[in-house]
Amino acid sequence: MRIKTFLPDADSRIDVETIRILVREVRELAYDAEHAVESFVIKASSTKKPFQWMNRVKFSRKMKDIQKKMSIFFDLFSDYNIRPTSESSTSSNRESGKLKRFHSFTTPEPEIFVGFHEDVECLVRHLLNETHNSYPLLSICGMGGLGKTTLAQKIYNHSAIKTHFAGLAWVSISRKWQTDRVLQRILICLVPENRNSILNMDTDKLVEYMLQIQERKKCLIVLDDIWSSQAWDALKAAFPAGKSISKLMLTSRNAEVAEHVNLNGFIHQPECLGPEQS
Repeated sequence: MRIKTFLPDADSRIDVETIRILVREVRELAYDAEHAVESFVIKASSTKKPFQWMNRVKFSRKMKDIQKKMSIFFDLFSDYNIRPTSESSTSSNRESGKLKRFHSFTTPEPEIFVGFHEDVECLVRHLLNETHNSYPLLSICGMGGLGKTTLAQKIYNHSAIKTHFAGLAWVSISRKWQTDRVLQRILICLVPENRNSILNMDTDKLVEYMLQIQERKKCLIVLDDIWSSQAWDALKAAFPAGKSISKLMLTSRNAEVAEHVNLNGFIHQPECLGPEQS
């Protein structure tokens, strides 16, 4: 919880390489802590009593190691002048429509990836297709927790995608959004060298610049977790209406949103994992 208070400030300077690496390492440490606790609980409930002390000793060592690393991160926050925000201000920021998650220009790939391998290759082929029957929009739709974002991350980080597209941008929308902030995030991903001027643009300038960039270079833009047609209606002016060299990928719980965005798009609905994969 304490680390979370530093992330908004860190995210505002995510285009700085050292801070981008720091944020990634912080997240990895958070996953390590979660894994350590879960492993301890599982072993505590399944290990015979005489051997439980060994589990406690291992857990204690692991947590001490995590705490040491955590103290180093707080020192680095101070060195880079990354300042915490209060819980109340963080909460009010969310309510005012800020983006749901903090994303760097390359989204983190899950270390453990079960199933969907064929889905990844199939969808990558669709995105690389430039023939007359190619799809301008690729949508991944299905219920919450199905793995839509994880699947999209694997596609986004695929080596063939990185080679094919000159610009990559990822932004999470969720239920609350601000049009300007979404467009700024996309543009900063596509042209990070122009970050300062992008942050000073009004909505009309952002829309105009988005259209220029998508016509000048081949881009893949991901809108993750888009809930409503209204969200797209607020953004659509910034995306080419006709044929374009750029592609759009979105994830949504609602297939109707994908159809609203583009009736000619390709909608992929992943199946649930089987018992063995689960």
